[in-house]
Amino acid sequence: MLDPHRNDAALRRLGLVELRQLDVLGPTRDDERIAARKLLTLRGDLHAREGEPTLAHRDFTAAVELPPVDDADDREVRRRLHVRLVHLLLAASPPAALDHASKALALGDSPELTREQLLDLPGVAARIGDDPRWRELLKP
Repeated sequence: MLDPHRNDAALRRLGLVELRQLDVLGPTRDDERIAARKLLTLRGDLHAREGEPTLAHRDFTAAVELPPVDDADDREVRRRLHVRLVHLLLAASPPAALDHASKALALGDSPELTREQLLDLPGVAARIGDDPRWRELLKP
């Protein structure tokens, strides 16, 4: 949606202003949960681009904690959220990052793709070298 404009700081800030009301939503239907998850993900991405990792973490966590919907697209959104959370948490909380990596691998239709995405994240290669749990989780 805003991807072509992700380097436009003014547009990111406008997006954050427009999405501030997400916290008061209480989605109950499947379509509402799907929409809320995508909007929270978008807001988290905007916060991350604005250099606000704590707010990005809050939004990604809120999005991934919404009840799942039995839908392939929703599973993919949740898988990508877990990968984003690995990226955000790897340095500060390796055990939490490992948990999210495991959840991402469990959600994906293609564990190989998820594994590649995780291996591309900064710091994951070092974790594999230092921690046998990471090595085991990401072995081919």
